[in-house]
Amino acid sequence: MKLALLFPGQGAQHLGMLAPLRDDVAGQDTLAEAASPIEELTGVPIDSLDSPELLAGTVRTQLALLVVGVASGRTIVRELGRPYALGGHSVGAFSAAVIAGVLTLNEAIRVVHVRAQTMALLFPSGYAMAATSGLSPRAARRLAQEIRATGGDLWVANVNSDDQTVFAGNDEALEELVTRAADAGARRVQRLAVSVASHGPALAPVVDAIAPMLAAVEDRPDPLPCSSNVTGRLLRSAAAVREDLARLTAEPVQWRDSVAILVESGIDVFVQARPGRTLVDLAARQHPDLAVIAACDTPIAKLAACAVRRRI
Repeated sequence: MKLALLFPGQGAQHLGMLAPLRDDVAGQDTLAEAASPIEELTGVPIDSLDSPELLAGTVRTQLALLVVGVASGRTIVRELGRPYALGGHSVGAFSAAVIAGVLTLNEAIRVVHVRAQTMALLFPSGYAMAATSGLSPRAARRLAQEIRATGGDLWVANVNSDDQTVFAGNDEALEELVTRAADAGARRVQRLAVSVASHGPALAPVVDAIAPMLAAVEDRPDPLPCSSNVTGRLLRSAAAVREDLARLTAEPVQWRDSVAILVESGIDVFVQARPGRTLVDLAARQHPDLAVIAACDTPIAKLAACAVRRRI
């Protein structure tokens, strides 16, 4: 069995997602480890991060997803052993970097806080993201170009699969996307639970803000391989992972390529850390022979048995 561990990004959050962490030793330890820096940076106790008021903003949402991902990832590694590789979608890449041994949780919290704050300042209102299904990546890029040509502020943010693309832009451009997507071949357009736009050139100030922080991190040896959001390739050095973390906010997420390269490397079981199951569902649709497991659907005590059963 060759296993990859995946970590979701914004859009996967939900109310009360910290609660299951309190039922597990790794979850309890992670909450305790994160409590002090979270309260120092945000002024709120960690237990309130998944409340309705705080999940409405990108800063605390990103921090909550980081903590949940790390806690869930630690539990999975404890039960299943070290994965062959890790993959994180957008802010999920920071959870992956902690589990990989590239960043400490404290380092990741501080970088993600600056990342999210900078994003919130760039897009205080009027910007969001929307997912389309049914469009090829080429058709999605062409549609974005056509909308920009008419004055809309829109770009392709995530290429998630052969027929799922996420766009980012202002409200007017997203409304135009909704009206034009069907004619371009889309089956569905859905606004995401994301309060900022991401993964485009307009996010260059985020790179400027966090790149020096990541460059200053100690270069730790022998990390677990991590998928690049920017290229989809497997990154095998801590320096390469940190560079990818710095760049990914301002460039489209190449998730389709990430999954394809993991499969080509021999991965046959994909496990998604909490919250949600979006990433393993995407992987299964693109590669039907994969075994996939979502931690949110699988009791901790049964993770290992479930992984073996899915492999068989």
